[in-house]
Amino acid sequence: MLHSYGMEYVEVRVRDVPGLKTFGRVPVFSEDGALEVFWTGSGVEFAGYFSAAWIELESDYETYESWVSVFVNGAWIARFILEKGRRWYCLARGMNASKAQSIRVLKDTQAMGDDPAHSLVMRTVRVETTGAAPAEAVRADEVFVSVPRKKRMIEFVGDSITSGEGTIGAKGEMDWISMWFTCANTWAYMAAERLDADFRFVSQSGWGVYCAWDNDIRHALPLHYAELCGPMLSGRLESGHPCIKSRRASEAGRIRAGAPYDFSKEPANAVVINLGTNDSGSFRNPAWTDPETGTVYKQRLNPDGSLNADDAAKFTHAAERFLALVREKNPDALIVWAYGMLGFEMERYILQAIESRKAAGDGSVSYLRLPAMLPGEEGSRDHPGYPAHQRAADSVAECLTELWK
Repeated sequence: MLHSYGMEYVEVRVRDVPGLKTFGRVPVFSEDGALEVFWTGSGVEFAGYFSAAWIELESDYETYESWVSVFVNGAWIARFILEKGRRWYCLARGMNASKAQSIRVLKDTQAMGDDPAHSLVMRTVRVETTGAAPAEAVRADEVFVSVPRKKRMIEFVGDSITSGEGTIGAKGEMDWISMWFTCANTWAYMAAERLDADFRFVSQSGWGVYCAWDNDIRHALPLHYAELCGPMLSGRLESGHPCIKSRRASEAGRIRAGAPYDFSKEPANAVVINLGTNDSGSFRNPAWTDPETGTVYKQRLNPDGSLNADDAAKFTHAAERFLALVREKNPDALIVWAYGMLGFEMERYILQAIESRKAAGDGSVSYLRLPAMLPGEEGSRDHPGYPAHQRAADSVAECLTELWK
């Protein structure tokens, strides 16, 4: 225990916080008790009898800094940018230490494989215990209480919409920067809250099922689904992004990110997929040339503006393979493909993939058409804003509630 100016503190490495709860696909704790987080919505929650709390975070970046959100007793109360280096951040103070408080700290920023230095490590928790118990009796196991797991776990797989791009910031903001991402306003986070479920995010802005928005076939999320956080190794190089760099810094973290994910660690009760929007966009964007082979990739439109059948079939087959992979890794989960916030162009092909899975004997795969974004519901980056995400969250919560009956 630490003492300062007549106050009592307990300081514990994140790994050793009694009753700590982790969120997201995270690796095992490091030898010094720290936790590295990659995906949006990843982080920790701790609870106990304390009047104030701090967390020591270590962050680095060259272009895309990390932001975090703080929730106190379930309510979103703060969001801030992280400085480079290892620093303490005050999360809350002035609370009543005679009753249990809970604090959740989540990464707001998606995994930024473009930035070779992008990293976030959660190291140490410190709480003020003044008023919680006699000073001589205060120990970590007397201050902290366990944060229980929810009855159900939902995995959300998606693109920029699921990463929360555009859910914060003014409508006119168009810069592609970390500031316009937050997990707290997303359909996925809100759906989990409505269902009182635990959650994890697997999402990347611009990525698709067969290819990305710019026809880059390397940026298909199914290629990395079985990994802890494969996109940290991918190095997105599409035109228009300022961070076209070599893959170098944070090598240890990136090696961990590319490791196979242990799906048995926290089995999902449902996997909700929100992909297809960027595949749709690829039909209207320029071709992509593989820098290593010189092969040109382009999803084509017919002269009448409809999707080329051969290229649409590439999407369908990729969706079929992805559903098979999701089932392999989540044998007991419901699988729901939820799509439509920014158009329904790929719906028929998603339905074909779902029917193919059903024909193979998988009766726990279904489709949900999400409510489309309405005029005036735009957020920053021309993405669906908070009202659109609220309606989508309601739709997903209602769907899963019905399927779980």
